[in-house]
Amino acid sequence: MNTFHLASLALLVGLISAGPTSTYPHVDAVVPEIESVDEDKRPVLLITVGPTGSGKTALAEAAAKEIAPNAQLEFSSFLIDDDVEKDPEYKEQVKAILNEFGVEAVRDPSAEILSRFEKAYFDTRRRYGCAQAREDMTREIVGDPTPTSPHIFQVGGGCDIAFDLRLSTAITKDENILFETTGLYYPKWLVEATGGRYRVVIAYTTVTYDKLLERNKSRAYDGAVKFMKHPDHVGAPRLADLGDAFKSKISTIETGLKELESHKCWDSGTMNEEYCGKVPINELLVYDNNEKEIKLVDTYMYEK
Repeated sequence: MNTFHLASLALLVGLISAGPTSTYPHVDAVVPEIESVDEDKRPVLLITVGPTGSGKTALAEAAAKEIAPNAQLEFSSFLIDDDVEKDPEYKEQVKAILNEFGVEAVRDPSAEILSRFEKAYFDTRRRYGCAQAREDMTREIVGDPTPTSPHIFQVGGGCDIAFDLRLSTAITKDENILFETTGLYYPKWLVEATGGRYRVVIAYTTVTYDKLLERNKSRAYDGAVKFMKHPDHVGAPRLADLGDAFKSKISTIETGLKELESHKCWDSGTMNEEYCGKVPINELLVYDNNEKEIKLVDTYMYEK
């Protein structure tokens, strides 16, 4: 996953730096020189972490209030699933699956249904999805295509490419960024891409396996019902495998939090650069979201 992001960001840098009017600052690969900036004026990169159904929307709201209690931060939001679920081709494929098997089948999906959903999702994300967004973002960044300068959208890449183009542009504009991830790996590539110009906050939400299982079963079915009623106005759902693979992912995410804590990615003096990268984060916030109200249970702050 992070290898793909690094490759696509490097490709973007190559395209932009070749342009005659480029002002893109990260022309030296993805890890720019760390800049010295006034900490109070830095934009915010808020990375919310948790498995599907863990309540990352509530997490983002709570973390934003924690880091800026006297201000209402405006974020550019980045969640790859949103881009995939709104894609017209993905919506058509999901509609076909639900018409064939019925919405009720989502309650206890067979291996075939799970496989069909998974293929539709990753084909859209990695191969052909978000074609219009890829074209629009490429034109915005490098202008109209020429015979000697083909565009990224012409060689595919799916929603991942469109997502990375949009994210890279937001970073160059110093926008406040809300980035959602499940937490299967530490997003070193993203933290380093900020070049130290951002206040980087990582917020984790912890939820028990049984609670996650309960939430995700109802979430998938409710999403399918809403989509089939209003397919033109609602994104198509993604159907998660809630079996052993889901349990394994939760274990990996929990291990990731422990590794982040042990490597002290907020402590520039002692952090493990092989794991954390060269840019320290500023805060790690850990929340418990098992009950009705999300609660902050641990805070780690940047140390020089």
